[in-house]
Amino acid sequence: MKLKHYPKYKESKVQWIGEVPEGWDINKIKRTTYVKGRIGWQGLSTEEYQDIGAFLITGTDFTEGEIDWSSCNHVSWERYKEDPYIHIKENDLLITKDGTIGKVALVKNMPDKTTLNSGVFVTRPLNKKYETQHMYWILNSLIFERFIDFMKRGATILHLYQETFEEFVFPIPSKSEQIQISSFLDTKTSEIDSILCKDKQLIELLKEKRIALINHVVTKGLNPKVKLKDSRIEWIGEVPEGWEIKKIKNFTTEKRNKATKTNDSGHFIGLENIESMSGKLISYNSTENLEGESLKFKKGNVLFCKLRPYLAKVIVSDTDGFCTTELIIYECDEKTNPVFLKYRLLSNGYIEYVNSLTDGVKMPRADPIQLSNIKLPLPPLPEQLQIASYLDKETSKIDQTIKKIEEKITLMEEYKKSLIHHVVTGKVDVREAVA
Repeated sequence: MKLKHYPKYKESKVQWIGEVPEGWDINKIKRTTYVKGRIGWQGLSTEEYQDIGAFLITGTDFTEGEIDWSSCNHVSWERYKEDPYIHIKENDLLITKDGTIGKVALVKNMPDKTTLNSGVFVTRPLNKKYETQHMYWILNSLIFERFIDFMKRGATILHLYQETFEEFVFPIPSKSEQIQISSFLDTKTSEIDSILCKDKQLIELLKEKRIALINHVVTKGLNPKVKLKDSRIEWIGEVPEGWEIKKIKNFTTEKRNKATKTNDSGHFIGLENIESMSGKLISYNSTENLEGESLKFKKGNVLFCKLRPYLAKVIVSDTDGFCTTELIIYECDEKTNPVFLKYRLLSNGYIEYVNSLTDGVKMPRADPIQLSNIKLPLPPLPEQLQIASYLDKETSKIDQTIKKIEEKITLMEEYKKSLIHHVVTGKVDVREAVA
């Protein structure tokens, strides 16, 4: 059904709203809404979090517009009783005021008595001015985003103050229209979310396919009929008969040439510049105004991250430059192809094995000397080149498919946001669509 416009519109005289249908009201949060938040922490610290007691909601517990009760911490009943103004009720609407400002969640299926940390407001309609579900869609719309942007006025808002939130002006149709609008958006956004969910699952499947492809080819080669032998490496298993088993240090040289970034110019690579699992460099940083030590690398070197959370960050450098000391730089010998080695180091088996070797509490790292003694199967150079070329081609196909799906997801998310905005501001009339 093609959505129509309302017969007549009027100017709201509100910058972030624009025109609204004639007959709609314009009101403020402070005149329509109960808003309360915890006044500081009242001395509450994370050491007081418990596994039992009253539920404590934080912004990290917001998941797809609801509260993930399984992720909530708990506080003592004494702490719960300290502030009755933030005792949560079923169907309350919560909004984050710190961190990611403006995340919204409806309270559904509350398992027990619940309170808030200092980063969340609780809101309720006063005097039945509006339906809570309708306000949920208002706060998920572009008009609330535009209000936040307007209130910034060139500054970066790190905190949504209650007095600021209470100045938010929004359009209110009749109660019956609010119910119709909420019903329409519940249905339509659920349909969009279902499509988005399937697309995101497809991306994960394609990424898994990519990992499996690399892992298989760098271990078994391209010939399905080749005779195999035991590699005598537990996490690898069988490999083609003609492949050698060598320690990394026997076919590469680890480069440790240090440089002071402020004294050298050129490209600098940090961990943020490398895309995990893809073997791709996203961008370079400038060496200007960077402090501390870096390592020099040359074109054709293989860069591998030694930090546990980022082991899948591996690239072959396409130019000379400098990089963070968290990257290990390998220079291959004449019988080893850098691109093959990149894929070898990107294989799931290798990453999992290195992960088991990492040590440290805050930021576990792999020991470069220990890594240099890891044994890997290596085919003859001509076969390495074939494998590298094959994986470049096949992973590129997968990456292109993923990119197209990601572009589709972006368009769908933009459409969803636009739809919500047009409906809650009355730019389109959905009454017949839910009649």
